[in-house]
Amino acid sequence: MEEAIHFRIIIWQRNNQFKAICLETKLTFQAETDADLHKKIKDGLISYLECFSEQEINAKSYLRPIPLKFRLLWQLKPLITWIYSLQPTSANYNLRSGELRFIFKISSSYYY
Repeated sequence: MEEAIHFRIIIWQRNNQFKAICLETKLTFQAETDADLHKKIKDGLISYLECFSEQEINAKSYLRPIPLKFRLLWQLKPLITWIYSLQPTSANYNLRSGELRFIFKISSSYYY
């Protein structure tokens, strides 16, 4: 039997909720805090794996197909991380006054 099973997990935050999907099991998780999400992931994956016998684990019966979009997200993770590290900025130019105002997007709200 293998010593460890590697799970790839995508975590994101939307609407003040942390969400995650495990790419090998298609299990999803949601919590209000990062710490709660990690606890739910740990508890959920352990409970899930305990449902399988040693023979099923060796045969990798726990693996479930994952949607293509999440496999692509995993492959594009370095690019997505770099894009989200950028400061999103735009500007409005007033044709009458000639004034240019920068708009900074923070958490789906705009600040002038």
